[in-house]
Amino acid sequence: MTTFYRNICIVIPALILVWQLPLAAQNMAQNVQNIAEREIARRQAGVAQGKAALERGQDAMKKKDFAKAHEEFRTAVDFLPDALATAQLHDEAVNGFCDSGVKLAQERVAQGKAGEADAIAREILSDRYDPNCTAAQAFITHRQTSTVAQSDKQIETRTQTTSVNRTIGPAFLSKVEEVKSLLADAEAYYLAARYDLAFKKYEQVLNLDPYNIAARRGEERVNLARTHYSEEAYNETRSEQLWKVQKGWEEPVRQYGQRVGGISDSVTRDVSGTARINNKLNSIIIPKIEFQDASVREAIDNVRQQAAANDPDGKKGVDIVVGSNVEAAPVVVEPAAPLPNASPGASAAPVPVVPAPIGQGGRITISLHDIPLGEALRY
Repeated sequence: MTTFYRNICIVIPALILVWQLPLAAQNMAQNVQNIAEREIARRQAGVAQGKAALERGQDAMKKKDFAKAHEEFRTAVDFLPDALATAQLHDEAVNGFCDSGVKLAQERVAQGKAGEADAIAREILSDRYDPNCTAAQAFITHRQTSTVAQSDKQIETRTQTTSVNRTIGPAFLSKVEEVKSLLADAEAYYLAARYDLAFKKYEQVLNLDPYNIAARRGEERVNLARTHYSEEAYNETRSEQLWKVQKGWEEPVRQYGQRVGGISDSVTRDVSGTARINNKLNSIIIPKIEFQDASVREAIDNVRQQAAANDPDGKKGVDIVVGSNVEAAPVVVEPAAPLPNASPGASAAPVPVVPAPIGQGGRITISLHDIPLGEALRY
């Protein structure tokens, strides 16, 4: 009976799990469909926002508000994907970003913000927007030429009085040539996006000529470029972390054609565990069990202790659990017949001689010798 109940307890959870598998598969399919619908709705909303930003940017260009137009075109490029359905709108947004950016950079130069103007032009030529924007390329080429010309003019102005200024000697003239060489190297490093080396060259210029305006403006350009890079790095890191958080909510896609395992394996493990327990019940031999008007719980506790003490494997015996509502009949048993499969010298198997009605708090009187644990529990 104990084995039968144990098998029932194993099979019923397995049947419940098999019944729940179709429900789990259905819920997973619904979740995937919901995610796809939300993604479609998000992209449609993004296209609508991109169209609205494109219209606002075009209107701002007509009003010559180049700063606002530049930001609106940037928003339009971000929201309008370069796909078949929105390719024309995406191209319009990119062209608007190029034109408004060049106009805005020219304004910044007129305001004395040359470094900011260079940063705007370089952003336009980045891979994210329009590397082929000819207007931005022409602007950068013109800025580089004017910067070198301005530095040469500054040096030329300082050396015009050489013939009349007796304080200018060969050492000063050699410094002038060194400054020109360092400025050229710094500009080359800047164009190659090697900002740290460019900044170092400008510092060397200032060590030779502390009041060199071209070197200070060059350092400003380098700092603006590094600031722009830091902002892009921040945006990239933030987007990656957000992507990781969103991916954490992604549910795995159901794999079709794979056999569902685990149920039969768990049943096999439980069956092997049952065989091990039965082997324990037959291999543990208890030398002596003797009770006089003892309760069921007291008897079970004593049997549990003796099973642990006489376990041939040296382990803890067998776990025996008694229910909270123990009902047992008061029974007196005495030896009456030989015990099958008992060791030599074992006493006769006990049989009940004084049965009593089953009631709450029954008492046991029994005497057994050299009996397997399973037989002892049965009696």
